Amino acid sequence: MGEALEVNIVTDFDGTVDLENRQMRMDVTMNTEVPGEDEITIGVEMYLIGAMAYMLTEAPEMPPAWVKSEIPEVLWKQMSQVESQIELLEAAQVDLIGSEKVGGIDCWVLQVTLDMDQLWQFFMQQTGATWVEMPDVAEEFLQEMFRSFSVKQWIAKDTYFLTKAETDIAVEMTPEVMSYLGDEGEMTIDLNMSWLVYDYNQPVSIVLPPGAEDAIEVPME
Repeated sequence: MGEALEVNIVTDFDGTVDLENRQMRMDVTMNTEVPGEDEITIGVEMYLIGAMAYMLTEAPEMPPAWVKSEIPEVLWKQMSQVESQIELLEAAQVDLIGSEKVGGIDCWVLQVTLDMDQLWQFFMQQTGATWVEMPDVAEEFLQEMFRSFSVKQWIAKDTYFLTKAETDIAVEMTPEVMSYLGDEGEMTIDLNMSWLVYDYNQPVSIVLPPGAEDAIEVPME
């Protein structure tokens, strides 16, 4: 309607992955702020156990309920393989910009400049290997949407394990892209992600909470 709207979304993730036993637990909290409106908080509790995904969503004016869906076998294979990530990094420019401590761990600080063509191929492989549905947008439009992509990594000096990472992405959906999607206007998205990775190779216990086994099954299309 000819008006500009700014929305701020803050999402917190906390999770554990056991690739050997094909188990994962994740807690997600998403806060959405729109000027002049009440803040909206949505919480999601998710478990991946073998071939099934279980999810509990808590949102305003919605009764919490467990749902479950089958997940594709290729998802675990994709999570376990590092070849594609290695290819992506081999095509990147990596600059050592200093050293810092993260949680008491001495780390090298790296600035990683990714090859955008390689990044796009990696992105398509990742989404194609999961149940994530891509929007019906022409590839040339999607490639033009990514205006910038910056990656900073903290690598432990003793183990070379990734300890911390920050990613900044700028996306611009032009009127042409919006028109292709059957909408009007334009959209700019600034995405800032920061995460910590710790407790490598430590034993974990992931157990479904009561009620999850009796979840309503929803087919994954």
